[in-house]
Amino acid sequence: MTNPESRFVHTHRIVPRPSREAMNALENAITRVNGDGDYIARLLTEALLAERPISDEPPLSGAEADVLVASGAFTREELTDISDKVRRGSLPAVVANTLVAHVYSSMSNDDVRGFLDLKAAELDHAVETRKLHAVEVAGMRRFPMWQFSLSSPGKLLPHLPEIIELVGTMNWISLAGLMSTKQSEMESFGAQSPVEWFRQGGEIGALKAILVRKSRTQT
Repeated sequence: MTNPESRFVHTHRIVPRPSREAMNALENAITRVNGDGDYIARLLTEALLAERPISDEPPLSGAEADVLVASGAFTREELTDISDKVRRGSLPAVVANTLVAHVYSSMSNDDVRGFLDLKAAELDHAVETRKLHAVEVAGMRRFPMWQFSLSSPGKLLPHLPEIIELVGTMNWISLAGLMSTKQSEMESFGAQSPVEWFRQGGEIGALKAILVRKSRTQT
């Protein structure tokens, strides 16, 4: 009779240090983007350093795997595949990919100065007085693009200072997700995202209601 403990095994040997071949491939991929290579590399490095090391806990036992498979939530093959991916670092990799994707949805100091026709001191003042939303990524200041609007006065999303005040210290990636996601509290010919809502003249009270709802669900 087969021992259930032996039926759930990982198929990949974990090697923490990447091979030279893998590092060369990463270097080539960064170069292909044709951006600031050092900045992109630092960005990925900081994202991964911010992650907790993958624990060296033992994999699911055969009995534990049997319970999950019997529940119908996974096939044994799916469970093995998911467990292998987690142990190999898929979650930190997803986090790093998400960070890089959001950085590409942001603007640099020089970009914003040119877009808004501001001097360096004027841009600094706008950030200090919370009229613009800026974040620091890999030692460089970035401006998430959701706050800019060509069709709006000053090329800025209406109610921007109020939005910045309302969201407080919310993580900038979470905020970018919120601002681009359709919300039930914002309906004008169908649900709209906060960016769409404010560009079309929506009131700030709707965002207040969303943040109140989210705070209640988190408590």
